[in-house]
Amino acid sequence: MLTIDLKQTDLSTSDEIKAADNYVQELGLAPLGAGWKELDKAAAEDSLTQLLHLSQAYHDELLPLSTAQELAHFFLGLFDSYNASFYSNGIFGPSSSSWNPLTESTFDKAVLVMDHEAIGIICVEDED
Repeated sequence: MLTIDLKQTDLSTSDEIKAADNYVQELGLAPLGAGWKELDKAAAEDSLTQLLHLSQAYHDELLPLSTAQELAHFFLGLFDSYNASFYSNGIFGPSSSSWNPLTESTFDKAVLVMDHEAIGIICVEDED
């Protein structure tokens, strides 16, 4: 299952972790508190590309790599690159991953992005 959501809002005075938790709860996902992992933009783009490209359970191709890269780049481009913050629910490497679950699914990976005017997430769930 793939969830993509974007919400216009004023986050200029919000605590980022609290804003992230409130937002994911609105979507029916679990709040993570200190379980959010802050990323830089390059790591966020790499993580998004990976989660859109390959399934988590069996590493089957979900989207061609070039399409996954384009979608990741487009999604991050929706936010002010000078004021954006990037978070993930875990650490995702080519050979191993560790994460804090947002869903009841066996696997889930998410990248959440916020700036002063918007917050958005791409979350991919998978079962084995």
